[in-house]
Amino acid sequence: DGVTGPGVLWPAVGAALVAAAWMLTLVASRQNKADRSIAFFVSLLLAVVAAVFGAAALAAGPWLTGLEPTRHAYDAIVWLLIVWCGLHILTGIIMQAYCLARRAAGRMTARYDIDIANTALFWHFVVFTVVVTVVVIAGFPQVRHG
Repeated sequence: DGVTGPGVLWPAVGAALVAAAWMLTLVASRQNKADRSIAFFVSLLLAVVAAVFGAAALAAGPWLTGLEPTRHAYDAIVWLLIVWCGLHILTGIIMQAYCLARRAAGRMTARYDIDIANTALFWHFVVFTVVVTVVVIAGFPQVRHG
């Protein structure tokens, strides 16, 4: 009792931005397959930006509501889940940046596109992980107190 969750707003914004990063990565994959370089770069750069802001928004929830991982086990679990998501988002960003570099260097083409295909596949996992995490950390406290 007395322990509040990270709220709904920031986790929901974070999930929406991560979902946007996922969708933009899928768009980039399709643009690469269609050999549209500029559209590929724009889509994937926007995906990276959305992913960065998505991770920040996820962390804003527990940060701004004052959850401290050393105070209570619930706070620690929320932060652990946020860090877990953040590490996967960071890995996804590194993969996106790698695809940008490969395409810029001419090493990834419409025909040889396994890099972006694998990156898109990884982002399926990332968005699923983030959505489940947001439901748990933002939804369950609302059920308990609602």
